[in-house]
Amino acid sequence: MWVNQERTRIGDQLRRSDADNRAIGGTLNLNALWSKLGTFSVSYNDDRRYNSHYYTADYYQTVYSGAFGSLGLRAGIQRYNNGDSSANTGKYIALDLSLPLGNWFSAGMTHQNGYTMG
Repeated sequence: MWVNQERTRIGDQLRRSDADNRAIGGTLNLNALWSKLGTFSVSYNDDRRYNSHYYTADYYQTVYSGAFGSLGLRAGIQRYNNGDSSANTGKYIALDLSLPLGNWFSAGMTHQNGYTMG
């Protein structure tokens, strides 16, 4: 279980925006019940600056883990309100790839909803 609070006030010197967020969530390791299961996570995020709320639930499963890196599969659902708009629901499936590049550095990549991020 975790709780997070972020409050940022940025002046006019940086190209950043102010932030006022709080979040709470938790993760359940299902691997303790059966070795082939992954993790289930839920979270709630309240962005008070933009009056947005997010509820997220997802399941993560390691598909491969070895000397050449690891590959994981993540599937989830998110319900969100942006400002005063009505609630929307989004579903996603993501592949997470992590490559070890020595003892002090690793690189990763995720692909979700047609977008790739590294």
